[in-house]
Amino acid sequence: FLGNDYGLSWYWCLKTILIFLVMFELIMILTKKNKYLSFLGALLLAFAPNIQWFFVPHLSDVFLWGMALTVLGYHFFTSQKKWLKILTIVLLPLTAIGFVLAMYPPLQVPVGLLAIVLLVSFLIRDKEKITFHKKDIWIVVLMALVAILIIGYELYQSLDAIELLYNTDYPGSRVILGGDYVIQDAFTNLVNMFLPYRALTYSNNCEASGFFHFGPICFLIFAMIYKKLKEQKDRDLIVGKFLTITLIVELFFMLIGFPYLLSKITLFSYINRMESVYGFTASIYTLYIVYMLFKHKELLTRKQKNLCIGLFFVSYLFMITEEQLSYLPFWIYILEILLFTVLLAFVLYQKKALSYIVALSIIVYAGILINPITIGTDDITEHAVVKEANALRNEEDGYFLTTDNMVVSSILLANGNKVINAVNYYPDFAKWELIDPEGNHRVYYNRYLHEIITIGDGETTFDLVSPDCISLKLNLLDILKLPVTYIMTLQDLSELSSYEDSGIQFVKQVGSYRFYKVGS
Repeated sequence: FLGNDYGLSWYWCLKTILIFLVMFELIMILTKKNKYLSFLGALLLAFAPNIQWFFVPHLSDVFLWGMALTVLGYHFFTSQKKWLKILTIVLLPLTAIGFVLAMYPPLQVPVGLLAIVLLVSFLIRDKEKITFHKKDIWIVVLMALVAILIIGYELYQSLDAIELLYNTDYPGSRVILGGDYVIQDAFTNLVNMFLPYRALTYSNNCEASGFFHFGPICFLIFAMIYKKLKEQKDRDLIVGKFLTITLIVELFFMLIGFPYLLSKITLFSYINRMESVYGFTASIYTLYIVYMLFKHKELLTRKQKNLCIGLFFVSYLFMITEEQLSYLPFWIYILEILLFTVLLAFVLYQKKALSYIVALSIIVYAGILINPITIGTDDITEHAVVKEANALRNEEDGYFLTTDNMVVSSILLANGNKVINAVNYYPDFAKWELIDPEGNHRVYYNRYLHEIITIGDGETTFDLVSPDCISLKLNLLDILKLPVTYIMTLQDLSELSSYEDSGIQFVKQVGSYRFYKVGS
């Protein structure tokens, strides 16, 4: 529609703006239109490491549409302005469609539940603002029908793909019971600050990314201020109760787990990303606690404040793991913990300006700079190996097979080349049957799959690297069974004993990569 440069820019920027605006409106409702805190909260959520590292495609979409449902639902029930009510009627079905068609149950289930919890708590708190009447039920029914019809049509059109995906060994047959997290997962991961600048040594940066929050200490603060808020009959206490219970349920599932039947009934059996939703919820909870502390002058005594500061610092010292120490030295984590402790102290002692400055600095350093500002797509489209692949495709269109890593298949695919070992969103059994006709290795490729291929003379073997990734050692002659026209590899295939008999011809070397043509 707009071409590579403008199309990608439109998609990326619009999505960023939408996430920021939705989160801003969400925190505006949470804090009853505290604009400064809402602006900071929108940045905190929209540019959280977990959102930015997983910006495309599923994770950020689910959070965007889930929270948009909360925001639009709230204004639908409470708006006094007719134009705003009409706007929500138009946007709610579209938002519901976006949420459902994200097609990622591990996040949709918990984020959907969180959206409902937030909406219900806001409406109970602000029940005097509700303008919903019995006649509006027909509007709700109409919106639901529009959404259901469009979603139903889309799902019907994709039914074969959905069946393939959900009948896989992974993720289709996966049942999550929880209980496989550790206490450190309840805290902000200290490596988050440095992921934009240094590759992780014990995992990948995406999987280690999370949210910045003061979740655990906020439980203690809420317990300390609960009685005073109740005595003052502060209706914001309702939201605090809902958030506290939600976080307790999330933590219980993470640290202890659910029985099989309860997990299936609640749909928690789909949730393998609870740490992301917990972090998101804890961020909202942190903003809520900050709002309450800034709203009331003397909720905590000096002794209570100092106790919270001390416990916060000490608890994080115990959260430093050996894995983290393999990534960065101990003293760096001490400095980071001191920074967070200072921020907490500013909040507790109601130093608003200083709190905003420190928090904003953290968000910019560890969040906003994750995805750098880029102009154009020349780095992808004008790369030397891409030009060679495109030239070969123009001579004879066919499938590429790439080896050694997963990046090369993606860069060729992004330029319109067909790549036989690109990520399989659902299993391509027709392909695998060519080299595994008996289906002896079906368990390895019956999944959402990334493929790392090496070529050799030995027998073709499969190895499961992770639930969604296999290492395939492919016999050179087995390539002839596949509909492959070109091979792009770091390997010198002429060193293999079966090379002369394969009919595979060397075409060209570009940098470290060699291109080969399969067949005449």
